[in-house]
Amino acid sequence: MAVVAARLGLYLTLAVVFGLPGFSLWTWQDARRRSAVPVARIVGFAALVAIALSAFQLVALAASMSGSALTAVDRATIAMLLQSGAMALAWKIRVGALLVALIASALAKRVPNLSRILAVASGGTALATMAWFGHGAADEGAVGWVHLVADLVHLWAAGIWAGALVGLSWLLLSPPSRAGDNHAALCEQALADFAGLGTMIVVTLIATGLVNAWFLIGVGHIGGLAGDPYGQLLLLKLIAFGAMLLLAASNRYRLTPALGRVLAEAGSPVRSLARLRVSLLTETAMMVLILGLVAWFGTLSPPAGG
Repeated sequence: MAVVAARLGLYLTLAVVFGLPGFSLWTWQDARRRSAVPVARIVGFAALVAIALSAFQLVALAASMSGSALTAVDRATIAMLLQSGAMALAWKIRVGALLVALIASALAKRVPNLSRILAVASGGTALATMAWFGHGAADEGAVGWVHLVADLVHLWAAGIWAGALVGLSWLLLSPPSRAGDNHAALCEQALADFAGLGTMIVVTLIATGLVNAWFLIGVGHIGGLAGDPYGQLLLLKLIAFGAMLLLAASNRYRLTPALGRVLAEAGSPVRSLARLRVSLLTETAMMVLILGLVAWFGTLSPPAGG
C-alpha cells in the first residue's frame, strides 16, 4: 500500500505542477483573474511535496523489491535502483524537472509569462515520467511507442483537468474581498473560458483511454472484467469518470449560465456561487478518487498482460 499511496500523491501533486499553470496560461489572460489565484505559490508547494514523495516512492519500491519494511531499506538497494534502467532515468528526470518548476515559481513576480511557460514545460516533463512507472512502458517496438504516447497524452489531459479544478475551486472559494469587487464576474468568466478547453480534454481522455484499453484489456477480456481485480477497479474508474462528465456538463450548461443570468440582472450571486462550489468540489473529489484507482490498478497485472 505504500507504493500505491506514493503513486496517488505523485499523480495529485504532479498534475497540479503541470495542470494549474497550463490552465492559467491557456485561459486566464485577465491579470485580475490571475492575481486571484496564487499559481506560483501553489506550484512551488506542490513541487516540493512531489520531490519528497519521489524520495518516498524510491524507498517504497526498494522495500517492495527486497520484501523488507520501509525502515529497513538500506542505501545499497536504493543505489541499485538508481543505477540503470528506464525507471531510474525517469526518476532522475522527474526530480530535475521539479527543481526547474521550483525555479519557475520563484521567478513568477519578475517574469510571470515566462514563469508559467517554464512551469508547464517542467511540470509536463515530471508528469510524463509517471508513464515509466506503469503499464504504458511495458510494450516494446512500434506498438510500445503507440501505447506509451497514448499514455502520455492521457496523463497530460488529466493533469490539465485536475489543474483547472484546483484553480477554479480556489477562485470560487476565495473570499470576495480577496478576489476583488467583481469576484462573481471573475468566477463566471473563468468557468465560461474553461468550457472549450474542457471539451477538448474530455475528447482526448476518451480517445487515449480507448487506446490504452485496447492494449491493457483486449477485446477478448471485456466480458470478464467484473471478475478480475484490475477490471473491477477499472469499472469503478469509469463510473467515477461518468460522474465527472455529468458534473462538468451541469457546470457548463446549467450552473454557469445561471450565474451569468443573475449577474446580468444585477441580482445576488450568493446561491449560484454556492451551487457551483458544491459541484466543483464534488468533481474534484471524483478526480482524486479516479487518481487513487489508477494508482492502485497500476500496480496490478492487466487482463491482456496476465
